[in-house]
Amino acid sequence: MSFSFNWRRKELTCNDCQLLEPEFSRALQAVIPCSRITFFPAAARKVPEKWHKSLELVLAEKELFFDQEKDAIFLPLSAGSGKPLTVAVLEQVGSVNAEELAGLHRRLSTKLIRLKQWAIEPITGLLSGHCFLARINDVISWIPETDKSSSPITLAMVEMYPRVKDAGQAALYLSKAGAYLDSLIGHIAMTCHFGCGVFGLFWDNSSHNNSLKITDMLLRWLKREDISRVHIGLSFSDNSDLVNGGLETMQEQAWEALQTARKRGPYSLCSAASLVKSQDHPLRRLPRSVTLALRRLWRKKDFFSLFTMRLEQPVNEEHFPARIITLAGPEVKLLTIDQQEAVIFIPDADAEKATEWGNNFKKRLKKAGLTCSLGLACYPFNDYRKSDIPANSRKALLHTGFYGPDSLTLFDNVSLNISGDVYYNEGNLARAVREYRKGLELDPENINLLNSLGVTLAQMNQYRRAIPLFEQVLTIDSNDFMALFNLGFALLARNETETALARFEEALKIDSRNFGLLLQLGKLYCRAGRYEEAVNVLQKGRDLVAGEQRDIGHGAVYHYLGEAWARLGQNRKAIKNLQQAVTHNPRDAGSLSLLGELYNLEKEGDEISLSLCRQAVRLDGSRWQYWLRFGKVQLNQGDAAQACKSFEHGLRVNRKKSEIWYFLGLACEKMADKRAIKMYAKAIRLDNDNQEALEALARLQVKQD
Repeated sequence: MSFSFNWRRKELTCNDCQLLEPEFSRALQAVIPCSRITFFPAAARKVPEKWHKSLELVLAEKELFFDQEKDAIFLPLSAGSGKPLTVAVLEQVGSVNAEELAGLHRRLSTKLIRLKQWAIEPITGLLSGHCFLARINDVISWIPETDKSSSPITLAMVEMYPRVKDAGQAALYLSKAGAYLDSLIGHIAMTCHFGCGVFGLFWDNSSHNNSLKITDMLLRWLKREDISRVHIGLSFSDNSDLVNGGLETMQEQAWEALQTARKRGPYSLCSAASLVKSQDHPLRRLPRSVTLALRRLWRKKDFFSLFTMRLEQPVNEEHFPARIITLAGPEVKLLTIDQQEAVIFIPDADAEKATEWGNNFKKRLKKAGLTCSLGLACYPFNDYRKSDIPANSRKALLHTGFYGPDSLTLFDNVSLNISGDVYYNEGNLARAVREYRKGLELDPENINLLNSLGVTLAQMNQYRRAIPLFEQVLTIDSNDFMALFNLGFALLARNETETALARFEEALKIDSRNFGLLLQLGKLYCRAGRYEEAVNVLQKGRDLVAGEQRDIGHGAVYHYLGEAWARLGQNRKAIKNLQQAVTHNPRDAGSLSLLGELYNLEKEGDEISLSLCRQAVRLDGSRWQYWLRFGKVQLNQGDAAQACKSFEHGLRVNRKKSEIWYFLGLACEKMADKRAIKMYAKAIRLDNDNQEALEALARLQVKQD
């Protein structure tokens, strides 16, 4: 394994110029004042017509060019003395001394390399924590004070740490985890590695609910890719976050949420909003004073009803409006929570009587120019205690949100489904499970509740309990897509691959346009050697997302399409798709390895094929397939000695693969090494049907005779 800490690398890359464009722009402007800087990669196809000739000149001469007529400097950035990687165009530079400019150009390369060392974390190749936080501060500082509440930003901390034997394995794991994280979400979020397996994600202009959906989807993808443990802490900004404390407050909140997520299981998330703003939580508890007053009211009551009400209009008064207390009437007891909320205790009233009272109360409010939503819970109900009724009433009030303003909703199983979803979205899976189970006590055959409980238990790795729930849904409705889809993943987690594949195929008959399903089917077909079927479903998945903004997992479509086409002997089609996969994730070791092998087979260049295979084993040396491909490319290019070393690396990973022993024998034969016979014999012992090894062994035995 190569040394993982690569801060000594001195060359710039084209990727650096793209990743660090804001930092490079500031560095250049500090040396050469200008109004604007634009970077054009050397391979860029679309450039402004007015700059076309100047860019061509700079790329050909590899020298700085000052176009006085256009008042612009064309500055080539290169790795050492090689061909320029990118040209920086500095506009409106004014008067500049040509000799000074030439001297500055020579010094700028060193300055940018030092900046890269500060900005890039060495193990993962992601932004460093310093650079990441500096960029977020820049975003915050550009938001006007009057507009901060309408410009929400999200900060997530993702903890992924391995169970490994040594630091080398840890570095390899973190490098892979960082690359995969960036490929999944890097198109919508800025990513960094703070260190110790804690990654940072930042994005803006996303609501709190949408941010929760993004992180939940990310958590599921990471789990499906066998990342051993993932915890996510989420912090979401509002006006007070940005004005009072800014980034430091968000960091502390995300870190605190991460500590809570860690306690919730191997795959879990927590939103800081559920911790630091409990007074705004949709399922918050009543103030203690209100709870004590209710206990006195229901102490000797065998049955009663309780409303939680919320005024729809903003209230400018200091206290809850007194006129509403008057409108409620003397037959009930109204207890205020805050300026907009109150609970209403109705003694000796069942659900029917309370509903009638609630509708009349709303009519009286309307005459006064007011509207409210009412959540109703009654006692006795099922096995709930009196002390549970206020929470049930709050859940019913949350339920009213699905019907719009001026609604009245009675607490039922749907209310529990909704409250369970709230806890699930916050990452509090244990609370979500309790809510879903309570809902199923009221309606044991509710498909939504059964699916929700199954998904939550699966997220907690409780597959034995989750699978019967999905199967129960299918006994009620055999065409329930989500039950088939979720059941497939649960079976996969228990290594029941064939049964899982059958369930996915059933789901495909119901919905053939679900991207996640098409991707998973393509992946399983590749594993099973059913490559034509893999191509069929993966192309459908690719077409679904064509032209759309890249989403989580889209790059994987191209990886598996490339693999399937390669196995079908369609190397050109495979190369095209693998190139797309690497564009999505430049650190995708599997795509790099296979692409290197195909480049070699198609004679696309010896050096590039070697470089791709070498990069793959550096990124992930734990896969025997990558070492085998690297060795095959080296062998094809006449370097049998290095090929032997690569095959031996592959055998250290897996000694039971006949193919590696055969190619090691072939490399030994090329070097006239007597070990070749032993290698071929070992390959045959592992696989009696290895025809190539049988022929090679027979050939050598004839030579010896």
